Amino acid sequence: QSLTLQKRPIDLCSIVDVVLILCKPLVASKSLQLINAVDSEFPRVNADENRLQQVLYNLIGNGVKFTDKGSVTISAELCDGSSGQYVRVQVKDTGIGIPDHAQTGIFNSFQQVEGSERRSYGGSGLGLAVSKQLIELHGGEISLSSVLDEGSTFCFTLPMTSSPRGLSINDSLINQSIENNLTAHAVVFDNMDVNEFTVDTEKQALSLGFEAAKNIVPTENMAPSAGLSPNTDASNLHILVVDDEPVNRQVLLNHLGVLHYQVSVASSGAEALALFDNLTEGQGFDLILLDVMMPRMSGFEVCASLRERYPAQELPVIFLTAKNQVTDMVIGFDVGANDFISKPVAKEELIARVKLHLQLLEVNRNLEKKVKQRTQDLLEKNKQLETTQSQLMHSEKMASLATLVAGIAHEINNPTNMTNASVFNLDRELTRLQNFIAELIHDDVDPEIGEAFNQRFDVLFGSLDIMRDGTTRIIRLVEGLRLFSSLDDTEYQKINLGSVLYTCQVVVQASYSEQIDFKLEVDPQLEVYCYRAPFNQAIINIMVNGCQAIVAQYEDDESAKSGVLSVDVKQVDDEIDASGQNRWLCICISDTGCGMSAESRQRIFEPFYTTRKVGEGIGLGSSMAYGVIEQHKGRIEVESELGEGTLIRVYLPLNL
Repeated sequence: QSLTLQKRPIDLCSIVDVVLILCKPLVASKSLQLINAVDSEFPRVNADENRLQQVLYNLIGNGVKFTDKGSVTISAELCDGSSGQYVRVQVKDTGIGIPDHAQTGIFNSFQQVEGSERRSYGGSGLGLAVSKQLIELHGGEISLSSVLDEGSTFCFTLPMTSSPRGLSINDSLINQSIENNLTAHAVVFDNMDVNEFTVDTEKQALSLGFEAAKNIVPTENMAPSAGLSPNTDASNLHILVVDDEPVNRQVLLNHLGVLHYQVSVASSGAEALALFDNLTEGQGFDLILLDVMMPRMSGFEVCASLRERYPAQELPVIFLTAKNQVTDMVIGFDVGANDFISKPVAKEELIARVKLHLQLLEVNRNLEKKVKQRTQDLLEKNKQLETTQSQLMHSEKMASLATLVAGIAHEINNPTNMTNASVFNLDRELTRLQNFIAELIHDDVDPEIGEAFNQRFDVLFGSLDIMRDGTTRIIRLVEGLRLFSSLDDTEYQKINLGSVLYTCQVVVQASYSEQIDFKLEVDPQLEVYCYRAPFNQAIINIMVNGCQAIVAQYEDDESAKSGVLSVDVKQVDDEIDASGQNRWLCICISDTGCGMSAESRQRIFEPFYTTRKVGEGIGLGSSMAYGVIEQHKGRIEVESELGEGTLIRVYLPLNL
């Protein structure tokens, strides 16, 4: 009896939606539908929102409790009475029904349906009694009609609101809010004196209330800060206000405007979602102030839809609601809310909570940036470590190979020199023998015998020529191995380019001479500065790649030599580049191999990129060559087409 109702215009459809959400857990595994049949355009009723929700929850919960399958439907209609129009709300279920003798005292406290079968449903009997008292406090009536085994229908009436749809103003709360603003924040009314207005109609009240809300402006020197870091401009932060009541939207705009935020508004959930759907690149919202009770689509539904696209840490959602029950908050947090603000909205609380969530958003974004930057730095460091590791492995491998090659070269060189000397001596002795025999026989011998001697000596001299050529090739190979083994040459020095290229060709030719013709055109007097050992390896890597491409091109043709690897050197004068260099030495290495695709041309110098079969290459040769040429302040250019071979141009500076 001492309960005071806080009546205001209520959107019946929206509040039914919320109550049905609250009742969904009661359905559990039942084959039961909860249906809101209230028109979204249904006129507003004059009621206490929290108490009306309590009544609906009791009646719908009662229907769910006594209905195992079927439906519980909530509907509403306008009725004409002696004192004007009123609203008649029905909660109809298809449950077990209530016997006639039990219907009379159903609204009495602790009254329950009798019978062992019905007793299994339980219940304290207080819900319907409380609902009856709450409806009567609103000036309405509640009744029941039921048929056993067919279902029950609870009906209650509520007075219509005299305010037009869309207006929801609690005068005492608005006046108190204005008074607080005047006291705490030096509010200035621009161009209006509210004491001089006389309100005669509801329409005029709406108009003047809206205008009054627009003209409440705090003085600049009393404006609070946005609470963000110095590097963050509040005007770059975009807040979306979603509320179906224009006065509420304007009040929120005024409160947020003093902090210089960019604020947009939407009058419905559908409009808010449409704004998100139409966002272009670079646009977005940083925070949403979202009303819970809205027609057609509640704030809970809007938030649930947004959370499918935006996590809570990326888009804070603060619910604005007059509903402060724990169950409502639980539902809100379940659908993704970050916070709640109770209506009527206190300016200080609004600003404090908005600041807090924007600060958290800023911290989260800064943290994400730092994580991304740190991740990028780690990737770069990891890439450098991989490159360094590969270089160390390669250097260690080549150092071991150099030691082995140097030893082999020494061991081969000694017997080769002995063989070469023996061939020379044998040639000299054989010549003496031929001359001696010729002096003995003179002209007395049969010409056929003389011819036979000459043929025999020609065969012997031919064998010596073969031995001489072989030892010469061995000597050249040994010299090439010695040059190749000079891996400790880290000094930047002048070298004979012809000698180096020839050495590289000899090394590669040893593996591919049966399949490929090698051609080398270079000025034997040409000299260039370089780091000898790395440069040798870079040229060898490029040559080996060319040979492998040729082998791949002619792998089905096992006939005699099929491809050609050519090396040509020339000087070129280009336009002066950024380093001031304009004279270059160009080493052109071309092959008649299988060529490369556009993707391969773009990625050929990436570490570990290879077009060879698994196990046939690790993809470091070209990247190592690229790094070496860059170390020499040069560059590499590639021309290639699939099936037409490849041309690699290595440019080395001559001005250094």
